[in-house]
Amino acid sequence: MDTARWLDSRYKRMWADEPHAVTAGLDATRHPGTDAYEAAQRKRGTSLHARLLELREQAKALDAQYHGLKDAEDEDGLLRLAGVLTATAANHDARAAVYDQLVTAEPSLSDEHRGEAEHHAEDGQVLRPARRCLLPAVRVQLLDRRQRFALVS
Repeated sequence: MDTARWLDSRYKRMWADEPHAVTAGLDATRHPGTDAYEAAQRKRGTSLHARLLELREQAKALDAQYHGLKDAEDEDGLLRLAGVLTATAANHDARAAVYDQLVTAEPSLSDEHRGEAEHHAEDGQVLRPARRCLLPAVRVQLLDRRQRFALVS
């Protein structure tokens, strides 16, 4: 608003009959309250982008854990791998929720945000069955271990 008022003063020097040439065209002067609303939207968008940054960093850490465990064959490794996949699916769900909120916080980018929300929601859904596939392998290993222990005893 300050810049618009400054431009009004410059414009007024050239055309005295138009003292509010710039500010008269702004929503903030035509519709009181829009300035505060837009500031609140920018603040909300900034906090949502900060949350996305946190979630991306968490996703990088989970990806590194996954690559360390993806070839696991022992019970502990498979259980940790299932945990990483569960956490990764939850991370995708959280990012989808943030992008859903960004649709309304940044309406000019709503199509992009909606697309990202759908992408992360789908990725979360894909990971859930993969995690479930690991659990039977862990159960088989537990049964095999118990049977070997019974033979030794």
